[in-house]
Amino acid sequence: MNQKQKNPYRALLAIPITIVLNFILFWLAVWIDTKVIPDPEALGHPVPVFTGFCILGLPVIDLVIAMVAILITIIRVTKINLKSD
Repeated sequence: MNQKQKNPYRALLAIPITIVLNFILFWLAVWIDTKVIPDPEALGHPVPVFTGFCILGLPVIDLVIAMVAILITIIRVTKINLKSD
Protein backbone atom coordinates (compact mmCIF):
# COMPACT_ATOMS: atom_id res chain seq x y z
CA MET A 1 0.00 0.00 0.00
CA ASN A 2 1.14 3.48 -0.78
CA GLN A 3 0.58 5.61 2.29
CA LYS A 4 0.76 9.36 2.01
CA GLN A 5 3.44 10.85 4.30
CA LYS A 6 2.25 13.40 6.81
CA ASN A 7 3.98 16.75 6.64
CA PRO A 8 6.21 17.09 9.73
CA TYR A 9 5.96 20.88 9.57
CA ARG A 10 2.16 20.93 9.90
CA ALA A 11 2.42 21.61 13.65
CA LEU A 12 4.03 24.98 12.87
CA LEU A 13 0.67 26.18 11.53
CA ALA A 14 -0.34 26.72 15.15
CA ILE A 15 1.91 29.79 15.33
CA PRO A 16 0.21 31.92 12.64
CA ILE A 17 -3.19 30.71 13.82
CA THR A 18 -2.45 32.00 17.34
CA ILE A 19 -1.29 35.33 15.89
CA VAL A 20 -4.63 35.74 14.11
CA LEU A 21 -6.56 34.63 17.21
CA ASN A 22 -4.60 37.12 19.36
CA PHE A 23 -5.52 39.95 17.02
CA ILE A 24 -9.20 38.98 17.13
CA LEU A 25 -9.24 38.40 20.91
CA PHE A 26 -7.45 41.68 21.65
CA TRP A 27 -9.90 43.79 19.68
CA LEU A 28 -12.82 41.84 21.11
CA ALA A 29 -11.51 42.56 24.63
CA VAL A 30 -11.11 46.26 23.81
CA TRP A 31 -14.68 46.34 22.47
CA ILE A 32 -16.03 44.56 25.59
CA ASP A 33 -14.15 46.95 27.88
CA THR A 34 -15.62 49.97 26.08
CA LYS A 35 -19.11 48.54 26.56
CA VAL A 36 -18.58 47.60 30.22
CA ILE A 37 -16.91 50.83 31.37
CA PRO A 38 -19.59 53.13 32.81
CA ASP A 39 -20.27 56.76 32.05
CA PRO A 40 -17.04 58.83 31.93
CA GLU A 41 -18.63 61.37 34.29
CA ALA A 42 -19.09 58.73 37.02
CA LEU A 43 -16.85 58.61 40.09
CA GLY A 44 -13.97 56.16 40.25
CA HIS A 45 -11.44 54.95 37.78
CA PRO A 46 -12.57 52.37 35.21
CA VAL A 47 -10.19 49.48 34.74
CA PRO A 48 -9.98 47.69 31.36
CA VAL A 49 -9.84 44.19 32.81
CA PHE A 50 -10.31 42.21 29.61
CA THR A 51 -7.73 44.22 27.68
CA GLY A 52 -5.29 43.87 30.57
CA PHE A 53 -5.76 40.11 30.56
CA CYS A 54 -5.08 40.02 26.83
CA ILE A 55 -1.94 42.11 27.20
CA LEU A 56 -0.59 40.05 30.10
CA GLY A 57 -2.04 36.59 29.49
CA LEU A 58 -2.00 35.97 25.77
CA PRO A 59 1.79 36.27 25.29
CA VAL A 60 2.32 33.52 27.87
CA ILE A 61 -0.16 31.27 26.09
CA ASP A 62 1.48 32.11 22.74
CA LEU A 63 4.91 31.23 24.05
CA VAL A 64 3.71 27.85 25.28
CA ILE A 65 1.95 27.10 21.98
CA ALA A 66 5.00 28.11 19.94
CA MET A 67 7.35 25.99 22.07
CA VAL A 68 5.08 22.94 21.83
CA ALA A 69 4.69 23.36 18.05
CA ILE A 70 8.46 23.64 17.58
CA LEU A 71 9.08 20.63 19.82
CA ILE A 72 6.54 18.53 17.90
CA THR A 73 8.14 19.56 14.61
CA ILE A 74 11.64 18.67 15.83
CA ILE A 75 10.45 15.26 17.03
CA ARG A 76 8.66 14.50 13.75
CA VAL A 77 11.61 15.58 11.59
CA THR A 78 14.06 13.54 13.67
CA LYS A 79 11.80 10.51 13.51
CA ILE A 80 11.57 10.79 9.71
CA ASN A 81 15.34 11.22 9.41
CA LEU A 82 15.96 8.15 11.59
CA LYS A 83 13.60 6.04 9.47
CA SER A 84 15.30 7.07 6.24
CA ASP A 85 18.79 6.09 7.50
